[in-house]
Amino acid sequence: MRNQKTKVLVEAGVMLALAIILSYLRLGRMPQGGSVSLQMVPIFIIALRWGVFPGVLTGAAFGLMQIFLGDAVIAQPLQGFLDYPLAFGVVGLSGLFSKRQVLGVVFGGFFRFICHFIAGVVFFAEYAGDQNVFVYSGVYNITYILPEVIIAALITPMLLSKLTGSAADQKEEAKTFKLFLSAALPLLITVFFMEDFKLEFINEYLFKGSVGLGWLLVLYLNIKDYVKSKIKTPLIVFGYTQLITLVAFILISLIAFFSN
Repeated sequence: MRNQKTKVLVEAGVMLALAIILSYLRLGRMPQGGSVSLQMVPIFIIALRWGVFPGVLTGAAFGLMQIFLGDAVIAQPLQGFLDYPLAFGVVGLSGLFSKRQVLGVVFGGFFRFICHFIAGVVFFAEYAGDQNVFVYSGVYNITYILPEVIIAALITPMLLSKLTGSAADQKEEAKTFKLFLSAALPLLITVFFMEDFKLEFINEYLFKGSVGLGWLLVLYLNIKDYVKSKIKTPLIVFGYTQLITLVAFILISLIAFFSN
């Protein structure tokens, strides 16, 4: 038992250091904080390997280190807590799904988004200008968190299988990842092609093109499954792709309309 605790502490320390290093290997930087990097992957590894508590502590420690190292954008103390220790701490909640690693990554990434979203609405509303503050904060944070989660959902299960020597159900993980991409890529396209929206951390045409190609690939895979499936209904395809895009666009438009 004592040896296991020591092992967890050592691994957590190594993963914390790795997360800090990876946070500097990033694609640009958003003006109010945020960038695309692999910084969440080490936190996911600790959480999925050892559970929620070590994962939350490692994530919170990483958030604190971001502040101490001067790599944080802080307007007020509460905002700093929301955007760093709490936001990265909740990434450790992915440990609740140690048997479903892709789902765990998506779960932890979602709660990180919620923390940043609330901080954006409460503390960075002035940057929204004439836009609805909820739409502004949502769009701003989705642009970098969702790509991070997609990359982490792809990489983390592979790294865990190498570390532990025992892989999760690969077929089930692949199915979950494809389902996640089927929802995430159309949502990114909806956000990226919104009127007056500009990407601030990477060449926007390169990023939009990459996401568009990714969406076409996911659409192809869904159509392929549809053709092979015994359930002959186009809703299988549209429910994963176009319909999600349409619903997302309508929701964003309705929020913007009723807020003005």
